Amino acid sequence: MKIKIFYLAIILCASLTIKAQSIAINADGSTADNSSILDIKSTTKGMLIPRMTAAQKNAITNPALALLIYQTDGTSGFYYYNGSAWILFGAQGLQGIPGATGAQGATGTIGTTGATGAQGATGITGAIGTTGATGTTGATGATGATGVTGTTGATGATGITGAIGATGATGIVGTPGATGATGATGATGATGGVAGSTGATGATGTTGPVGTSLTSPTTFSANNINSEAANSNNYLREDAISEFTLGIPTLFTTSRNLNNSSRFTSVTSSNSNAATENSYVSSLIPVACKAKKLTVFNGTSQSLTLTLRVGTSPTSMNDTALAVTIAANSTGSSTSNIYIPAGSFISYKVNSKANTSALVFSALILQ
Repeated sequence: MKIKIFYLAIILCASLTIKAQSIAINADGSTADNSSILDIKSTTKGMLIPRMTAAQKNAITNPALALLIYQTDGTSGFYYYNGSAWILFGAQGLQGIPGATGAQGATGTIGTTGATGAQGATGITGAIGTTGATGTTGATGATGATGVTGTTGATGATGITGAIGATGATGIVGTPGATGATGATGATGATGGVAGSTGATGATGTTGPVGTSLTSPTTFSANNINSEAANSNNYLREDAISEFTLGIPTLFTTSRNLNNSSRFTSVTSSNSNAATENSYVSSLIPVACKAKKLTVFNGTSQSLTLTLRVGTSPTSMNDTALAVTIAANSTGSSTSNIYIPAGSFISYKVNSKANTSALVFSALILQ
């Protein structure tokens, strides 16, 4: 009995002496881990480990790997620290013989979806691969030789400056003549005699002979249009614009090569075509007259329309009602009574889809 009291006294004295320090109990003399209040090593004995609540367990600072406690509240049992969390563990009994499969129970109500777990930490960025080697720079080509500079020609001699001629003598200024006296104003002449009476009206002249009917060619071709125009005695040709003053009908016959790029062409001049209307294709009409008839032969492979245009200037033209639409390789005509004021300009507008150039003949009668 005395021996037991003696051992107890030694233990009490030791606990008072090492209060707030870690204790190592072992047979090899090693020190205890700083995170453990008691570090025990033994292969022959067990131990009674600390008991605490969950809050006390979670309040341990920097718990050591494999630190063991017994939690007394919540889900009680032995917990150990695995380096990142506290883990509950216990011994598992032997598995019994599986029983018969019971009847399938009714499907339970689907539980609410649990909260989304915290996002895991972003993984470490992989190392950047090494940069490939730079290719070898090609050799610089040799610089070509500089050409020889030509010899500078000799500067020509400066010509001799001619002598300045002598200044002529200034003539003598004459004496101003005297101003003549102003003559007297002459008397006003007498008023002329009484105006004579109006002469009697002269007798009416005899009526001139009736001219022959005016016609224009109605069948044109590349071979006969000019001969038909030349053989007619009923009109003047295009070189007689000035004869408008005599009231004689004038026929303008022209020909031109047209394709789909020709938009405007002359009335009075052959082969005068243009993509835009201008003075090259516009003809001045000096006296007032009327456009009577337009006849056209179309030698292209597509139909076309030829329209007479009248305006006050080559760039201010308008379509008239005198227009002819002709099928390919055909003749057509149109009559009208278009008034053309004196000083106006006239031209043709072409509407054609022909892809290649071909002859187009026209005859316009003005009176």
